[in-house]
Amino acid sequence: MFYGVLMNILEAFQYNLIHKCLLERGSSVLIAVSGGVDSIVLLHLFHIIQRKFNLRLHIIHMNHGLRGSESDGDADFVQKVAENYKLDFTIKKIDTQNFAYSRKVSIEEGARILRYKFFDDMLEKTGFDWVATAHNIDDQAETILDHLMRGSGIRGLAGIAYSRDRFIRPLLNISRHDIEAYAAKEGLKYRTDSSNWELKYKRNRIRYELIPYIRRYFNPKIATVLLNTGELFRETEQYLMQQAQLAFDKALRSRSNRIVSLDLKAFRTQVTAIRQYIIFHILDLLHIQKNVVTFQFMNRILDLAQTGHSGSRLSITKAWELLIARDELVFHLRHNEAFNFEVTIAERYLLFNGEVEFYTELLQLTDIPEHYNKNPNIEYVDYDKLKFPLNLRNPHPGDRFRPLNMRGEKKLSDFFIDEKVPNYLRGRVPILECQDGIIWVCGYRIDDRYKISDLTKNVLYLEICEGCRDGL
Repeated sequence: MFYGVLMNILEAFQYNLIHKCLLERGSSVLIAVSGGVDSIVLLHLFHIIQRKFNLRLHIIHMNHGLRGSESDGDADFVQKVAENYKLDFTIKKIDTQNFAYSRKVSIEEGARILRYKFFDDMLEKTGFDWVATAHNIDDQAETILDHLMRGSGIRGLAGIAYSRDRFIRPLLNISRHDIEAYAAKEGLKYRTDSSNWELKYKRNRIRYELIPYIRRYFNPKIATVLLNTGELFRETEQYLMQQAQLAFDKALRSRSNRIVSLDLKAFRTQVTAIRQYIIFHILDLLHIQKNVVTFQFMNRILDLAQTGHSGSRLSITKAWELLIARDELVFHLRHNEAFNFEVTIAERYLLFNGEVEFYTELLQLTDIPEHYNKNPNIEYVDYDKLKFPLNLRNPHPGDRFRPLNMRGEKKLSDFFIDEKVPNYLRGRVPILECQDGIIWVCGYRIDDRYKISDLTKNVLYLEICEGCRDGL
């Protein structure tokens, strides 16, 4: 659509800010300005409404260093624009080519990763509310077509959102043609990126070859159709996310920064779409980038979860693994943190990045409650039977101890089997020991030699607490 009246594009911009992006008056906005026509028009529109909406504005620009002096010229141009508008600005230059090479990704993907890392860093540094980018309806059409040809699911076919996390895109339903017309009528100067015309980039081939072909031979309004289709997919995605959250909450067995465990039967009873979105939700919780899970890989995950047996496993990344452990579906970090340190009484110790806290305290026999053995994370042992120093460590192969109320010794590995402790959790069970051997398999059982008796005078209070810190 072409905005014949100059104010129409401004009105559309304001409507989008309020109703699509949910921007509130008094907000602070980082405006991503590349120097191209889209971002220059975006900046101009924000400047017009700045007083009306009582906005704080700050210009941000990333120089990707891909076009030599041309890239430096863009940065200089953005600085002059910021000075003309009397706005604060931040410009950062980075070596995108080396980054992409080191990460083994395309230049386009490397630039995108760095750009959004810069945006996130600026949000944290400045404390601003939003980053505004100049994506338009043509960008949306290109994105959805690209995702469609890659074999994306509902999330990918939803395309670009007007607002997601702390990013807003108030030009999303405005065409590039209208943006250029607005810039011409307002006399706005802007830079033209020469790489936008290079057909070696897939995005440019979609823009200059595929979409014009579709417009000519199939549908001249393909961009509008794809925008509306993306909105329908987005609403579908939101519904699926809500239902997946409910299903996840019902199926959840345990959760930490290192493990998410679900009831396998509860997971398997869900329809495929909900199972997919439960997986997406778990990836978010564990901070695993979703782009590692392609459509084909998602099918492998779902197949293992639906038909696998206990012991079945699948690598998600180098660090993360999915496995079935009896009646549980488990996402976990493969490598447990190794630890072995001397324990000082009344000191607090944090394990596994603060997820687990260990504490000891010296008490008198009269200090302990009458019924104290109901909580497996709290134990009391006879202080005077211990041979110091005390150490807290991971389980070791060949560990043996005498479980409470048993006469003979037992291998720790056999004890774990009897207690049905899954393999993936055994390396996380702290072992408290003294010079004579294991005192406590934390959270499970003390050694019978150190139990409290009628002769006990001094008591050592032991506590292990998982999830008592923000790390969980």
